[in-house]
Amino acid sequence: MNKKMLILTTMAILLVFSCQTSPFVWDNTLAEEELAEVRFENIKITSINGINVKNYTWVKIPAGPTTFTADVRIAHSGLTFAVKEAEFTCSFPAGKKYTVRGRAQDMRWGVGVFLDKEQINFVPFVEQPTFTK
Repeated sequence: MNKKMLILTTMAILLVFSCQTSPFVWDNTLAEEELAEVRFENIKITSINGINVKNYTWVKIPAGPTTFTADVRIAHSGLTFAVKEAEFTCSFPAGKKYTVRGRAQDMRWGVGVFLDKEQINFVPFVEQPTFTK
């Protein structure tokens, strides 16, 4: 019994420390009012404005248009979309907190941009692969 508890405790500690606890600040020379805070769900960002990044799930970026590249795997209504290096561009006004989530909408794959749990924009990926079952 003690061995099981030790394993469960160790796994819980590793899970807590593997989570990003604060956003990565893309440009720390900018004032907080010039930045937009973005969290990514179910997509793995691989580059921001053409610069390779490492597993960021939460960033503060300069306000305005930003081009992202991501590895994506989305399941929707029995269909799966999986692609490496999907590209999309979003524009974020400063001073707000956004969530970007990979999703399908109107038979197109892309990302939903959410503000306070309400989708405010859908950005389709540049390349649209076919649906697979």
